[in-house]
Amino acid sequence: MFRKYINKLDKVLLDQKRFLLVTILYLFGPKLENELVKMLNISWGTLHSHIDTLARKGYILKRKVITDEGPRTLIEHTEKGLIKYRETVDCLRKIISTVS
Repeated sequence: MFRKYINKLDKVLLDQKRFLLVTILYLFGPKLENELVKMLNISWGTLHSHIDTLARKGYILKRKVITDEGPRTLIEHTEKGLIKYRETVDCLRKIISTVS
């Protein structure tokens, strides 16, 4: 029964760090890269790798902003990213409910 939901899951979002990254953006809104590094407790290189993967899929948007500390990169969901995230969470809930 849950096999049909597994096939609908987005493989890019199933990566643990990427899923956590987009969950943070979903819950707290746009974040600066330095905030994400601290929240996820990962290196800058790892963060950039995941951000690049999500940006290539069109799930997040990177844009430069000016802050009191100087220019920074802001990361936020795209509409496509929000839809895919919600679909993934919905599928995971259905899988959990079928095996519970």
